[in-house]
Amino acid sequence: MSNQQMTEVERKGLVVPSYPTLYKMEKFLDSVAMDKMSAKRLVGLFFVELSKNEKLNKCTTESVCGAIMACAQYGLEPGIAGMVYLIPRWNKNIKKYDMSVMIGYRGMIEMAYRTGMVSTIRAFMVYEKDDFTMKMGSECLIDHKRSTGNRGEKLGAYAIVTMKDGSQHFDF
Repeated sequence: MSNQQMTEVERKGLVVPSYPTLYKMEKFLDSVAMDKMSAKRLVGLFFVELSKNEKLNKCTTESVCGAIMACAQYGLEPGIAGMVYLIPRWNKNIKKYDMSVMIGYRGMIEMAYRTGMVSTIRAFMVYEKDDFTMKMGSECLIDHKRSTGNRGEKLGAYAIVTMKDGSQHFDF
């Protein structure tokens, strides 16, 4: 978002106090961001997130700068994709909000694929009427047969990660 666009937004009554600092950080963000990440896009996404949430918009500029830096280093974008969540937390010492970053499960999956070691990640829900057994020990195994129709209440979920070397890992 350019300074001209920012002025237009301010005319509409929306002010994002941290935006001028984020705008100035663009060149620096380009140097730390992952290869395919655009600093300009990241600053724009932060502007959108801050303008949508009053508490985020009240976060200290320092914490917003720290959060955008973390996103650039992780190579993950905030927003509806669920890669990263921006969380406003009340700091009682300074009596202001600080922004923290929480990596979503989609962000974790993205980062796992980037290692080049993961072939697939699959996740499944288990319901009370499903036939489900899990064996732990030296030969771990999950056996899951879904019931048909009403499967009952949710019991939990499990994920299976298949590595490039063919080994599999799971957790319930």
